[in-house]
Amino acid sequence: ISEAAALGLEHVAMHCIGDKAVEQAVSLFEKCREMYAPRIRTWRFEHFEMPSGSAIQKLAAHGGIASMQPNFSWDVGNYSARLGERASGINPLRNIVDANVTLVLGSDDAPSGPLEGMRWAVTKAPHDIQRLTIREALRCYTETPAEIVGRGDVRGKIDLGYEANFTVLNRDPLEEEAWRQYDCIRVKGVWIKGQRQYYEE
Repeated sequence: ISEAAALGLEHVAMHCIGDKAVEQAVSLFEKCREMYAPRIRTWRFEHFEMPSGSAIQKLAAHGGIASMQPNFSWDVGNYSARLGERASGINPLRNIVDANVTLVLGSDDAPSGPLEGMRWAVTKAPHDIQRLTIREALRCYTETPAEIVGRGDVRGKIDLGYEANFTVLNRDPLEEEAWRQYDCIRVKGVWIKGQRQYYEE
């Protein structure tokens, strides 16, 4: 963190999987955030798996960002024999959003792309605290990431004056039933800054 600040970097990301790792990362956040303000502008917690209620509240209180991968909820099955009910805390997306923590979602290439992550976040996760509404999940993949990197005025949604980065799907993504079947939603086309990159006729 000190080296990042010395280099003039504005963003710090800490990789943390597991309750002990999350607690250590949040402890460093509490200790260092005032020390390096205003040089370090954002503090991101990558994965943030198995956070305690206290860790979630500390991010909410001090502006930390949880960067998570809903598709990692498949780990629940692998870990449930050892963790029991605690396995539901692997990706408690519902608790994080309800605590007003800034949440961004990604895939970590497992598999790459947001469609499988959307499916896990909306319908496939085995526990209620791991699920979001469709609109909440979409925002975490689009508007919120654009906002935290300072590009929320031109990216993250389709609107007048924005860069026209968008994807065309074969189904309406706001229909919950479309997320219940694997490969039911597919990408038909991609535009970047208004230029067509791909389209399936």
